[in-house]
Amino acid sequence: MLESFKRVCPFLAICVLVAALGGCGSKAPVPVPASTSDRSPEPAATATPPPREYLKIRGAVKEPPEWLAADAPFDLHEVFPVLRDDENAAPLYLETLNEFNTEIINSYPVEQQESLYQRYRPRATRLHTLHQAWEADRQSVSAEELDTFLKEYDLGFEKLAEAQKRTRCVFETGITISSLVPHTQAIRSVARVVQMQTARDLEHGELERPLRLLEILLRATRDLRYRGFVITQLAATVCESVAYKAIGEIVNSPHCTIEHCDRLFALLSRHENQMPDGAGIAVKMEYIALRVMMRDIEFRTGEFTPENIVKLTESFGAKGGTVGTVLAVIGGDDRETADQRGKQIDSRLALLTAADYEREASLVRTYFQELLKLVQQPYPQANEGLNRLLKTGENSLFLNLFKMNSSFSWENILSNAARSKAFLNGTRSLIAIRRWQLEGRQPPTDLARVTQSAGLKGVPEDPFSGSALKLITRSGQTVVYSIGPDLVDDQGLLEAVGFPTKPGDYLFRLTIPFANKGNKSE
Repeated sequence: MLESFKRVCPFLAICVLVAALGGCGSKAPVPVPASTSDRSPEPAATATPPPREYLKIRGAVKEPPEWLAADAPFDLHEVFPVLRDDENAAPLYLETLNEFNTEIINSYPVEQQESLYQRYRPRATRLHTLHQAWEADRQSVSAEELDTFLKEYDLGFEKLAEAQKRTRCVFETGITISSLVPHTQAIRSVARVVQMQTARDLEHGELERPLRLLEILLRATRDLRYRGFVITQLAATVCESVAYKAIGEIVNSPHCTIEHCDRLFALLSRHENQMPDGAGIAVKMEYIALRVMMRDIEFRTGEFTPENIVKLTESFGAKGGTVGTVLAVIGGDDRETADQRGKQIDSRLALLTAADYEREASLVRTYFQELLKLVQQPYPQANEGLNRLLKTGENSLFLNLFKMNSSFSWENILSNAARSKAFLNGTRSLIAIRRWQLEGRQPPTDLARVTQSAGLKGVPEDPFSGSALKLITRSGQTVVYSIGPDLVDDQGLLEAVGFPTKPGDYLFRLTIPFANKGNKSE
């Protein structure tokens, strides 16, 4: 999955390199528990304890730069809410995610990293191997081996539940094009464990733990979206999809009851009501990163000091060590073409005056203003508008560079926002059908009657069509479907799968057949 993300957003590859170079800022020391013999005498009862030192992502900032707030096309303070460390769930997440993934370890002081890697890397490696084998063929991993391994995550889930007692969460990150987002991939690992644990519990007829773990996972996907770049929003949607598929497995369990259905309805309602605007947040974060990059290039500061430029280009195997080479790589060029294109970019940069930079900033502001409006529109209109917007700014050097990197990602952030809603509504409809079945009714022919019977206001919307989701019966299965991002109604005959999604419909199946006799009429 990480490789897929890298293909979507080359910035992530730079994140990894900058981390290795140690160029993302200083790290606050993380206290290591002392042995009993080294402890100092207990302080007097009246002494004020020192404030707790929390782990921080390297390069993280609490506030935007003052110069950026003056003319931003949105309220920057909404993106940077003021939260104390002791009321923010994010620091507790960071201290917990080592249990699932080693990405966070790079944020610890260097002297602590090796011991942490020795402790957590074997488990992380084992998770990757087991999950890969399990996804390819669930029978390839023995139940005993899987149960023993999954037991190792009990403490991690306890810590996540404790972190989520804090009602607010903002993962503070950097605001540059190579800012580290280690929590993103770490929460992806949480989703893998939830996926496997849910499947194993359902084999035993156990539904209580899956419900608890899904609550944790869905909350984590919401928390992930705050201050999230495009790559983080895509990761959150992938993790959500894992949760929705796990709910589908619960619904198709012979042990599922009407009570379980009602609890799943409540879980999805909470998730929907507390969901932040991930697409809008992504637009704002990418605007901030682009403007910071432009300023650093103009004044040769931050990531674009001569020393940092040389380090970055050498790490990619490119030559020259120039701003243009770095921008070419960011724009998607490979090592062979980055040098030549970098020279062309350097030539254009050399001609820019202070007035030209201001003009570029104005073009970027206008572009992102329109982008913010687009992501609030229904998918068909937003997608059509995006195709037009991507053709604008032909004379802007920085917008052209940005669009080279992000056109694929922006198309996907729109479709993923709609996909998130489609999966939520499709899963909700599937629960309603299962509830209908558990009430002893006949196979449904009218989805409106089914959803209304379950207490929903009507048939949930398909965000890709703007109309209601559709109901079909196929090969003895009752299926709800969305037409998917290709906007073609395939009648449920072609399933959209993969990342990025292939053509087809999103399908939500009830695999348990309806009884033919003794059922109540509709």
